[in-house]
Amino acid sequence: MKKIITYLLLGILLVSLLAGCSSKEDNNATSDQMGEKQEESATPKQKEKQKLKIMVLSEDSNRQAIYQNYYSKNIGEAFPNVEAEFELPGSASNYDSKLTVYNASGTLPDIFWGADIVYQSGNALPLTERIKNNGFLDEFTNKAALIPAPDGEIYCLSSGTDSFFAGPIFYNKEIFAKENLELPDSYEGFIELVKKLKEKGYLPISATSWALQNFMFADLMTVDDPNAMRKLQSKEIGFTSEEVVKAAERLSSLYEMGAFPENVTSIEQQVHEQLFIDGDAAMIYHPIWVYPAISVANFEIGYASLPEIFGNYTLNAWGSATAGGFMIAKYTEDPDLALDVAQFLVMQDAEYWANEAGNATALKGFDQLPAGAADVNQYFYEKIRDENTNVIPNFPTNFMQQAQQAEYVTNLEKLIFGQITAEEFGKSMEAIY
Repeated sequence: MKKIITYLLLGILLVSLLAGCSSKEDNNATSDQMGEKQEESATPKQKEKQKLKIMVLSEDSNRQAIYQNYYSKNIGEAFPNVEAEFELPGSASNYDSKLTVYNASGTLPDIFWGADIVYQSGNALPLTERIKNNGFLDEFTNKAALIPAPDGEIYCLSSGTDSFFAGPIFYNKEIFAKENLELPDSYEGFIELVKKLKEKGYLPISATSWALQNFMFADLMTVDDPNAMRKLQSKEIGFTSEEVVKAAERLSSLYEMGAFPENVTSIEQQVHEQLFIDGDAAMIYHPIWVYPAISVANFEIGYASLPEIFGNYTLNAWGSATAGGFMIAKYTEDPDLALDVAQFLVMQDAEYWANEAGNATALKGFDQLPAGAADVNQYFYEKIRDENTNVIPNFPTNFMQQAQQAEYVTNLEKLIFGQITAEEFGKSMEAIY
């Protein structure tokens, strides 16, 4: 009996010892696991990048260069926690089509090159108070670069370089010297120049439908009255007035005599530029921002302002309240971040225009023409600042709603192709403006 009790006691003791060892091992294991968890929690979790969709213009060589050498190149360093998805629709018409679809379907990119249709739909984020509060408004030395929309709010952010742009006509000095031609000093002389160039086998003027709609139509209205476009903008006169009908007749006549490419309403920007660069076109009509692209030509380039040729000092200046700059979608997930990125893109624009294209902007540090700026830039920069110059805001972008702009473009194209007369053009536009 004593032996049995002894064995039992020994067994209990052994079990206790084993249990103690097991408990100690378990405690050690738990401690190790806890240590691992503590180490894991001490390691900072990598912050997930926030995605932003950005749609930019990429039709012309300037916008392509800005995207390639500035936007896409520098955004990662400026915003390491942002995953930027850029969309480049290509031509201006493709861009407009995509933006219209995105706007209608409620799928706008976070940041995009603005358009009137987005403003009218109420889908653009108002920026006035935001850029006041974050100090970005103070970066502008020329507040005119931030044009308010009809409701008084700022919706588009731009570097303001557009406000220094007009629509010069550039010409190939080599062709002019070879053919013994000179720039005229009247509208009648301009028509004679076009006819002579056509007879000698040149395309007189390379142009796009966009340039005709936004610039040349206004220039042609200055032939008889330098204030005609201002009168139309203020509705002192209408589209059926003599001034407007004459301008329409002049534009239609120029196309009829072969002044422009036959496919002027659909020609791509780079094709339009190349016609001049290759010497096929003796002149090219486009706002100043085309100069960096055409300056690669192996001949000396001259320039002039059509209104000045016609005998007055009117300039049709570019700039828009709801286009020509970056908008932010009203329903973007993080408006403050989207605004930071939009402001970054605007500053990148300013760097390109000032440092590479030789143009001034409206932003501090980039608001003077750099040394060595092209003569054409200096010429128009000084001209726009001359108090004697009649600087007119761009007509369709600032005085027409989206639907009116669309009708204007359609009717002007019909006019150019002879599908409607100048009088019919005036009546059609009068009904909607």
